[in-house]
Amino acid sequence: MLFKFSRNKISSNNGEFDKNYISKTVDNYKIKSVLNNRNITELILRQNITFIGGEQDKQGNFNLSLNIHRNVNCIEQLETIYNLAKMLIDSLNGRKPEVNKN
Repeated sequence: MLFKFSRNKISSNNGEFDKNYISKTVDNYKIKSVLNNRNITELILRQNITFIGGEQDKQGNFNLSLNIHRNVNCIEQLETIYNLAKMLIDSLNGRKPEVNKN
């Protein structure tokens, strides 16, 4: 059973991120480019995102899902989540994500 749980598991270059999140994928290259972007992993840690997932549809479009397990109480938090989503989309589409200070 443990084997099934660890199947397709990957690690990032951020040890703190790896302690807090389990990362699994069938597309190692694309997801590793996200996980090895320290700006993205640190932003995920700061925002305490509980789930990030996605799947590619039949037309080749990638549908991203974020689960924020708390209330967003101010415009700054909402902007930070928005910027994280933009960074993830850019990275998954092979573009270099802009660095945001949030």
